[in-house]
Amino acid sequence: MRKVWIVLTLLAAGLLHAQEEPAEIAAETRIPALIAIAQEAYQSNDHERMAEALARAVALRPHLADLRFLLAKAYALQDEKESAYNALVILQSQGLSFNMTGDPDFENLRGYQLYDYLEEEFAKNAEPYADPKPRFQIDGEDLLIEALAYDPKADRFLAGSVTEGTVYAVGEDGSLTEFITPDPRNGLLGISAMAVDVDNNALWVASGASPHVQHVRPADRGRTFLHRFELDSGAYVTRYAPAAGPGYFIDLALSPEGTVYVADSVRPVIWRLDPAADQPSLQAFFGSESLTGIRTLTIDDSGEHLYFADYELGLFGVKMGESTAFEVHLGRNLNLSGIDLMRWFQDSLILVQNGVVPKRVLRFQLFDDHRNGRHAQAMTSGQPDFRNPTTGTLVGSNLVLIANSHRNAYDPATGQLRPEAEVSPHKVVDVALDFGWIPPPDGSLQHLKKN
Repeated sequence: MRKVWIVLTLLAAGLLHAQEEPAEIAAETRIPALIAIAQEAYQSNDHERMAEALARAVALRPHLADLRFLLAKAYALQDEKESAYNALVILQSQGLSFNMTGDPDFENLRGYQLYDYLEEEFAKNAEPYADPKPRFQIDGEDLLIEALAYDPKADRFLAGSVTEGTVYAVGEDGSLTEFITPDPRNGLLGISAMAVDVDNNALWVASGASPHVQHVRPADRGRTFLHRFELDSGAYVTRYAPAAGPGYFIDLALSPEGTVYVADSVRPVIWRLDPAADQPSLQAFFGSESLTGIRTLTIDDSGEHLYFADYELGLFGVKMGESTAFEVHLGRNLNLSGIDLMRWFQDSLILVQNGVVPKRVLRFQLFDDHRNGRHAQAMTSGQPDFRNPTTGTLVGSNLVLIANSHRNAYDPATGQLRPEAEVSPHKVVDVALDFGWIPPPDGSLQHLKKN
């Protein structure tokens, strides 16, 4: 699986250049270092050392499916069939898909019924499930729409561009009309997230100075802002910046009373802003050096719990008024890596996973303890249009989702479109969040399934 090695090698790039010899594997805590050790061992046919490094990496990052798949490969190369099959069965039961066909590294597993079963089930997991309904398409090759919000009062969608820093009103046919444009006063950079507060006539916008922003200046590097505009008119109200230091606001959420929480993916920190305070300012709400980066966050209907996702580490929550986070899980039968968007709907977390195969939208219902999953179910997965689904907003019982983000069409270092990139219109779809939703009536815990 050359593709898996390439993805994980990107994590390891540049980490071991100053290290003459890797530390003892059992004491190593850096995932890139362990990946580099495993890759070197693979190339030198030291499969025992490869397995040792990958087993340590899986223990540190149990949700990273590619690591577990490579660990299965390391076991298979040593003819440790039971260990290899155990790793593969976990991935299959999590609803994920990997292609083992023709891979010589799995030769020792072939000829057994379980191998044939896994090949068949991995293929089934990749099949499209539950067709989302098309809503509209957004044209524009070089807009990089990474924020979508819905204004129920005006019955309109708003879309935010990273490259232009412009907020557009979206017509029913997907046509765009400029609503808010960047200027020296509002200081809009690349738009990464938006949230609508109808009660307070507020449109909250997160922006930051990524390389993709066409109007970014050298002085803007590392700057990020939380902006407030009037929802009805688009008039600028004010903006807030975090304490000194580089950052990038990537997502935001509103509590029922209108308090704003914004995720900084660089530090990583969750900031809190109370607009009703005498002198509103961003205050650190939660942060941890053990996180690899906060990607998305949401708040439950009660306003008592905030949930956030780390792309590598999985799903966590914080109870309001407390300073420690708790892990949210559903046993080993649910993989919670690669979560790029999360929203709260009724009694469930809605998770958009674009870092796994198949890419999917999950509904994840919690027990009353707010930290353990009761039931998880795919609302849709494996759609041909799901080329990096990444941003969306709730409208009624639907998640209105951009199915094909253009993020991967850009060079992350330069922010320029890759010459070979194929950029098609954004396909915006409705994912029904109650389609086939059948939680267990007896309150028992169930793992991911398709109906």
